[in-house]
Amino acid sequence: MESVVNVVLPVFGIVLCGYAAGRLKLLGPGSSEALNGFVYWVSLPALFMQGLAKAPLGLIFDGPLIAAFLLAIAAIFVLSLVVARLLFPGSLGAHALHALAASFPNSGYMGIPLFLLAFGEAGSLPVIVANVAQSITVFFLVLFLIELEGGTGPLGTRLLKIAGNLLLNPFLIGAALGLGLNASGIGLAGPFETLVKTLGAAASPCALFALGLFMVGKPITRGLPEVSWLAVAKLVLHPLAAWLIAAHVFALPGETVRALVLIAALPTGALVFVVAQRYNVFVQRGSAAVLVSTVLSLVTISALMILYDV
Repeated sequence: MESVVNVVLPVFGIVLCGYAAGRLKLLGPGSSEALNGFVYWVSLPALFMQGLAKAPLGLIFDGPLIAAFLLAIAAIFVLSLVVARLLFPGSLGAHALHALAASFPNSGYMGIPLFLLAFGEAGSLPVIVANVAQSITVFFLVLFLIELEGGTGPLGTRLLKIAGNLLLNPFLIGAALGLGLNASGIGLAGPFETLVKTLGAAASPCALFALGLFMVGKPITRGLPEVSWLAVAKLVLHPLAAWLIAAHVFALPGETVRALVLIAALPTGALVFVVAQRYNVFVQRGSAAVLVSTVLSLVTISALMILYDV
């Protein structure tokens, strides 16, 4: 219970503060976009750079951890894609975003702050590695499926554009810079280290506050059966799949299993709504999935923290 009071409640408390500020219009129009922009382009990449510049390379390139993490996502993604095709009529793009909502954890805006509070800077490495892995693989797959159906122009040109955008992803840039500093032996030192640490330290509170701002005004009343299924898939089936694969397929150490289960138990990532809005597909249900799973994850994450005696 102590972990819920000291770790989980403060995390959700900051989200609630952001939501309240948005509802009361304390920060004015455009505040959500501005704070999200700072977190996305500056603070989280700095945190990625800091974490990957200092950690041993063997811990970063942990093949079994990455494989177990991606296999759990793949299992839920495929299951949800089948469920969407059978039960919820829609386009291929909508079904791809449906599957993404069921399998894409909010490891950036919520996972990193949660892990930093619970396990400290050293213990946050698995969630950083997981974030980079899913950004390269799952995110690209969903964009490919959307472009395959609804994009304009030659498919090859569209895929090159997606690949280019992926390479410009600030999370990947921050990770690449951190890995480069690590592999070269230069590392972080002096004023540059202080700058990166200071920017990275802002990631946790700003990301959670931005998540609260983001959730203001998102509708949840339509498509409730589909949204309810997505919440169950994300908050129950995904961590269960992660546990089965990590503990029984790869037989990973207990701390690694715990990290993968907690990452999988995170709510639907806000990027689902961002992509849905950009392509004008699955917008209402995508935003509802983010909101509902975020609220319900207070219960599921708290239960897991108590179970693992964090």
